Amino acid sequence: MRELPDATKVVAEHTIELEVDTTYVGAIRLGFSSIFGDAVDRAYDSQIAPGSGTREVVSTESGDVNVEVIVGISAYVVDLIADGGRRYASRPRWSYLAPSPYVAIGVITPKEDQVKVIPSLHIGLEWEISKSFAFGVDAVARRVTRLADDLSVGSPVSTMTSITEERYEWGWSFTFSVSPEFFQFAVGKP
Repeated sequence: MRELPDATKVVAEHTIELEVDTTYVGAIRLGFSSIFGDAVDRAYDSQIAPGSGTREVVSTESGDVNVEVIVGISAYVVDLIADGGRRYASRPRWSYLAPSPYVAIGVITPKEDQVKVIPSLHIGLEWEISKSFAFGVDAVARRVTRLADDLSVGSPVSTMTSITEERYEWGWSFTFSVSPEFFQFAVGKP
């Protein structure tokens, strides 16, 4: 036993350790998206074909996938309904299988010798595989370059003809994103 300053005696001491598990409602995500389908951007030019004096439309970029940097937000709806929010120290196994709604914008994407800024909107579902990493599947509305009406690859054009236009197309994407601790939204109660 030890003496306290006011001469009160301590009968017994016990150490109790408490773990307060922070509860989260959502997170801001930073990541990369691989875009497929009609939302893949294309590039076109007009060139004089060998052995011909006529300019014609040619495709200069025609991949099946585009990559862009995205910023989004995820809401832990299933965890909110079932458990008041997402917890990591005592997270139930089933919650790893439950998807979360996800909304993002494409921030930048490389295009030939330039960079497009804010080219797309992503809406989809994500699965968080650990506290800071997630992957998702999204529908994408994306601003892309297409041939102007009535033109196709091989169409004859004059030098003054504008052969492309910007428009929105739908596609789909796979995303991989990270969320540092300071980008996660905690609930006020544990």
